[in-house]
Order: sequence, then C-alpha cells, then structure tokens
Amino acid sequence: MERTTLKSMKFGKEKLKTFWSYYYKQIIAAALIAAVVTVMLVQCVTNKKAAVQIYFAGPVFFSADAQTKICEAFEVVTAESVKMISTVYGKDPVAGMTDKEKEQYVIDYTGEKETLDEFKTRMRLPDTVICLLSRECFEMALRDTGTLRKLEGVDGALLTGDGYGVVFSALDFSGSNSILKTFPEDCVLCLKAPSVMRSDGEDALQVDAFYKIVNFKTKNR
Repeated sequence: MERTTLKSMKFGKEKLKTFWSYYYKQIIAAALIAAVVTVMLVQCVTNKKAAVQIYFAGPVFFSADAQTKICEAFEVVTAESVKMISTVYGKDPVAGMTDKEKEQYVIDYTGEKETLDEFKTRMRLPDTVICLLSRECFEMALRDTGTLRKLEGVDGALLTGDGYGVVFSALDFSGSNSILKTFPEDCVLCLKAPSVMRSDGEDALQVDAFYKIVNFKTKNR
C-alpha cells in the first residue's frame, strides 16, 4: 500500500513527507548505525598502534585519565600495549562528560530495536576481541547468536552465561589495582567470536591476553 501510494505521487515536498511518515523509523535506525560505525572506525584508526584493545559497555563513564590508568593496569598483566574503547549505556547524561563525549558514547537504552541494533553493530566490529560488559549488555550479546565465543580451560566457578563469560569481580586481577574496582560489580569479561576481518595472528594475540587476565594470581595466594 505504501509503495503504491508513493509511486503514484509526483516528486516533491508532499512525497518526501509521505515517505518520511512511512519509513522514519528505518531512516533513524540506519542513521544511528552509520554514526556508530563511523565513530568506531575513527577509534580504530586512533588506537591502531595498540596490540590489545578492550571494549567496555555499561552504565559507567570513564574519563580519558581513568581509561589511561585502566589500560596501564591491563598492560602490567598482558605485557602488551592496551587501548580501551567504551560505550556508556544509560538513560541520563553522565556528569562530567563533554558534549562530544555524550554524542559518541552515551546511548539511551530503552530496549527499542534501534538501540539493540546499535549494540549489535558495535559488538560485530572487528577492532576489539576482549570485552567487559555490564550484565545487561552481556545478556544482549548472548541473545545475538554468534557474537561471543565459548571459553575453554576456565575454572567453572568463574564462568557465567553458559560458559561464554567470566565474572570480572571474581578474578584476582580485578583486585590488583584500585582503578579496576570502578567497573560495575556485575561486569562480565568475555571474548568476541572469531572474525574473517581479523587475521589468525591478531586473534591469537588478543585471546592470549584474555587468558593472562583470567589466570592472573596475586602473590599472596
């Protein structure tokens, strides 16, 4: 019906208004996804020198200084250069964020399809393999079949989500530096599924860093 109506109309303001009324949701969703891809690709270029890149998604905003300290904590264990990419999921702007940061990192999670599609797009980008996700984001990733990889050789007491994630706060590593305690209590450490857009060598390096984090033990244990 919509296509027939549009086809019968002459091009002009009225046709554009009619097109918008029929397809505004699809247009908004496409624009949001395009913006996400653009931002993430820019971040990829900025962070391309880092051997290990970690993606965080959750309700906590980390300033540039905090992210630097978090990366330094990860570097001590992984023995690789680390960069962090983050997305804040929340209903209200986070205090202390600049307007640019709000535009790039804050998403109003309401459960709408457009928001879920945005998150799926971020998770499918090949720039990061190691993820730290709030429980809500982790559950979203689990529902999107093929996004995460099942973990092997990890203590069953640490696993969650049918073996696809590790409870971050249960790891010795999470207590090795005070900055790491700022992650949400329910945060889950997980790995993205292999991608044809990553070489085997790049993937192996990220996975090796992941297991160094999981298997880290404090000296007093």
